[in-house]
Amino acid sequence: MGCIEATIGEIQAILAYWKMLFTTHEDYRIRVWDVSLPENFRPKKTVTLPQKRSFFSYLKKNNEQHRDSISCIAFNHKEKLLYTGSWDDTVKVWNISERLRFDSFVAHAGHVNAIVLNQEDKCVFTCSSDGTVKIWRTVFFIESSHILTMTLKFQPSPENPDERILFLCLATIKDLILSGSEDAIIQILRDGNSFHSWLAVIDGHDEPVKCLAAALETEEIMTGC
Repeated sequence: MGCIEATIGEIQAILAYWKMLFTTHEDYRIRVWDVSLPENFRPKKTVTLPQKRSFFSYLKKNNEQHRDSISCIAFNHKEKLLYTGSWDDTVKVWNISERLRFDSFVAHAGHVNAIVLNQEDKCVFTCSSDGTVKIWRTVFFIESSHILTMTLKFQPSPENPDERILFLCLATIKDLILSGSEDAIIQILRDGNSFHSWLAVIDGHDEPVKCLAAALETEEIMTGC
């Protein structure tokens, strides 16, 4: 086994895909690592995003970089696009092949706490401390390549109708979206082509739900074959 020695501050988010590892750091930048070298697990840094600017480019306003902590990342496998969500309320999209920023948009009126993708239809889901989950779709004929298609707000409890739920994490599996929140609740949503429906609420935690993972049980596992 081995480790990554980052000299540019603490790692704030991490994501692995195939032979690539993505990390975000306290300098509000992203590092991409090649982890294909099996010997002693010595990852090789291949790129830093955004890349360093030339001396003359500092005279121009820099909109490439996040302005606050990068709290979450997701990766579009087919298009090789990396999504980063930040406490500066924005989502940025990076073309890994060209090493350039592909898109940037204000996603919420609060910290972006989690971002996940549906790898089949490329739908993007974000959640925030503003109490909403938002659904975005990719388009290629307008200035911003992502448009908001739906904003979801969960119903508060009858005991506290003015309560605002802070969403902390998301997970997707097939056409299901799972959310975890500070009220210790997991809620499950079905993602339809033109509609979304709530399926279930799961409780049992005593503290906020800060991370989620989901997997399908195959027929073989369920039957013990």
